Amino acid sequence: MKKITLLTTKMWTDITSQCQEYVQGKADGYLHIMSQHTTAGVLIFEKELLLLADVDTFFTRIAPNNGSYNHDRIHLREVPPTERINGAAHLRSLFVPTSQLIPFRNGKLCLGQWQSILIVELDGERERTFLLSTFAMDKE
Repeated sequence: MKKITLLTTKMWTDITSQCQEYVQGKADGYLHIMSQHTTAGVLIFEKELLLLADVDTFFTRIAPNNGSYNHDRIHLREVPPTERINGAAHLRSLFVPTSQLIPFRNGKLCLGQWQSILIVELDGERERTFLLSTFAMDKE
């Protein structure tokens, strides 16, 4: 198992090359990637600038940052007073899975032409940890 720790300075971080490097030299199998966070996920998605901007617009419409969320009522919860105000990020995370399973063959990820493995940060700049693991495919 490999741990990737990164500082998410933007909403989208491409980790395709790090994942490809991890499976390099392995035969056939599956790569599993998992976020250890509830407001940062993993998508297999097209890394096209205007499409990514559209996703950001979609998230802003469904869960605006200035919305009124029960989660943000820190005084009603048993959390430190310094707890982040991030109700919008949690609602947006409903659309972003925290893990992906990706096949690889002969040490090469089986991604489509326009597919990339993207970290999606929904809660501002933070240090995030993701776990990579592989398991072998049965030979047929």
